[in-house]
Amino acid sequence: MRGAGPIHVPSLEGLDWISIVPSPAGIDPEPLLMQLDEGEKWTLHAARSAGAERLLIDERIGRVVAEQMGLKVTGTLGVLLLAKQRGLIPSFSDSARGMREPGIYFHGGLVERLKRSVGE
Repeated sequence: MRGAGPIHVPSLEGLDWISIVPSPAGIDPEPLLMQLDEGEKWTLHAARSAGAERLLIDERIGRVVAEQMGLKVTGTLGVLLLAKQRGLIPSFSDSARGMREPGIYFHGGLVERLKRSVGE
């Protein structure tokens, strides 16, 4: 595996299907969230406060806490899988590989299982 390099994150502000919610100042998230990092805490807090239908989160502990809070979750690979199933991307495998190359880790067994589910 190559060493981790810079990861390009596109601007999210121009996407009409994403709502950017600023972190509220001076509000402590609930104690259940204290075992998470700051980004995960505020993401879960914002999702629950906004009544989000689904939360995109990859970290295992964040997913577990989100599910305990009653939130529906999906991960990056789930988004790629849905995009492949809807014909929005030509290859799940190539897209997952493209994310892994700069250092984003996905469990190899999960990637293989999802590849097979879309016939790759």
